[in-house]
Amino acid sequence: MQLIVHSLTPPVTEHVLVSERGQIISYSRGELLRALDVEGNIRIQLEDYEKIPEGELYAHFNLSKIEHRVCARYALPKILKSGFYNAETGETQPPVLSYENVYFGTCIDVRGGISYEEITPELFEHSMTHIKTIEELKCAMVERYTRSRIVMTREDILAVPVTWTLLRLEPRNA
Repeated sequence: MQLIVHSLTPPVTEHVLVSERGQIISYSRGELLRALDVEGNIRIQLEDYEKIPEGELYAHFNLSKIEHRVCARYALPKILKSGFYNAETGETQPPVLSYENVYFGTCIDVRGGISYEEITPELFEHSMTHIKTIEELKCAMVERYTRSRIVMTREDILAVPVTWTLLRLEPRNA
């Protein structure tokens, strides 16, 4: 099976599921982003959150198209429960997120459409502590996206170019 590129990116959902005080609450995406004063979310797997490097810069890798803009502010919520997107049926289930004690950051650089062969060592300088080589990045991308892109194989995931986003982080909120 060969997937077409536009089917790799799930549609933007109108609601965001947030865990608050032991309950899962559905918020309007637009209202939540306005309340947080951000342009969007860069969602981080819960087990990866503490692997964000110490310091004020963080380099994030994700699949395919550029969605981030330089000078825009983003929330980095924790994914408590993975969602999914089925590119064959269009079925989507948003993840459950937590905004408790999370980072916010402003995008200072973004590069999209990067093949693994084009990735240079300096792009790993501010990446998560377990992603410092191309092989480690490939493993992380497969682990991350087999959860959420349920019809994509390892080969499908690795065939998609990545986007690299560099953020200037604010101190974590409590």
